[in-house]
Amino acid sequence: ETETSESWMILDSLDRDDSPRNRLLTTEDVISLHDQNGEFFRSWLLRWYPVVDRHAAIESLQAAVSRGMTQATTEDDSSPLSEVHAETELDACRWNVALAARRLLEASRHVGHELQVLQLVVSEEEARASLEATEWNFAEAVQHQSQRLLNHAKASSEEPSLAAVSAYAALSLTDWDSRRSAELLLLQERAQVAVGGDISLSAAAAALKESSSVHQALLIIQLIHEINKDQVDQDQQRDQFSIDEAFAARLLRHADGEVSTARQMAQVLRQFPSVPLAICAEALRRGESAAAACMLLKDFEDQVCSLVSSLATRVSSTKGKESASILTTAECQEISRLALESASWNPDVAFTLAESHALSLIQVRREIALLLQAGRSQAVATLQSEEPGEVATALSALDAMNDLQNLPPSVLLAQLQDCDMNPSAAARQLVAQQTGTGGYEGEGKPRPAPPPPPVPPVPARPRP
Repeated sequence: ETETSESWMILDSLDRDDSPRNRLLTTEDVISLHDQNGEFFRSWLLRWYPVVDRHAAIESLQAAVSRGMTQATTEDDSSPLSEVHAETELDACRWNVALAARRLLEASRHVGHELQVLQLVVSEEEARASLEATEWNFAEAVQHQSQRLLNHAKASSEEPSLAAVSAYAALSLTDWDSRRSAELLLLQERAQVAVGGDISLSAAAAALKESSSVHQALLIIQLIHEINKDQVDQDQQRDQFSIDEAFAARLLRHADGEVSTARQMAQVLRQFPSVPLAICAEALRRGESAAAACMLLKDFEDQVCSLVSSLATRVSSTKGKESASILTTAECQEISRLALESASWNPDVAFTLAESHALSLIQVRREIALLLQAGRSQAVATLQSEEPGEVATALSALDAMNDLQNLPPSVLLAQLQDCDMNPSAAARQLVAQQTGTGGYEGEGKPRPAPPPPPVPPVPARPRP
């Protein structure tokens, strides 16, 4: 096809004496050929199989839609039609580019119609709010909704109709779905009224994607706005609590759709970011405020830490002055934190897991102390031999041994998990990684592990 005339090509698979097999035809030639073979077409002895260049058809449709959008919106930054949707539209129109372009460009008018339909609809949430505001007086609630619709109609008559740029922008964000585009524009309109500021179509589209209705999407936008407003009121030196539409939707589900409750949950999570949402909601239900919920979680955390500290003290007392089994306050706090995170803050699991972590860590440090004792003796012997090539290696090994004594609990517990909670194997692996030596006393044969420290009787386990 050219700018002035149409060109057609016939591909003939049979040998004919009077005409070439493959030749170019004009439009008149195609019509004449069709008329000459009309009887064969009617009897299905001859069929037309059009050949379509799909890539060229998709590009032509995208170009046609872009031109139409630019003419309607007088803007050049309109979002292009995706190849997937262009192919879908062309397939629905039997690959007629002109028909597909006309249908797509007319979608903006359908968006306006769907928006008017949605504006007339009274949702269940709006009906409930009106009835509760009128103390369940049905007549007054109906009058209230009627007045709301009349006010909206009056405001709409004074304002210009839906701009094509808004319709096309919404269509590009909803894969050219007229109904979904109308919901997006309605959400943006209501959100701007609810939060008292501008809401972008992309933000509204993200909220609508995480919800099943315009009302739920509006709650998501309101929650994000409230949390961001709280961020401004917080100390700027503290870490910012980031939240997206997906997380806001999860908060609302655990808060039974209440924005105020979800906002309080976010305040709790700002101080306890590792707490699961279900535990956070339960703490808020018991405490009835964000501050009280934080106090409950802090008390739970302190109880687990106290259990770890008391256990470490009892184990140390049974071993006299064995410093390797003593845990500092910071280490007890870290062990309790790791146990709470591993147990998802479940009281039935957290205390037992904290005990297991503490005992395993103490045992690993005992094993490391025994290995280091032998390693230091060997290093000192090497230094006394005064062999030039071995002195530097011995000094480096001594420095690495000193670093082993300061490994945090997180590193020790991670190594334990890699070694299937075997303290002897974990200790040997850590010593080998830090010092570059492989076994007990440098012989590659580990010494049999000493028995684990005895566990004194544990008092009644506290519960939050």
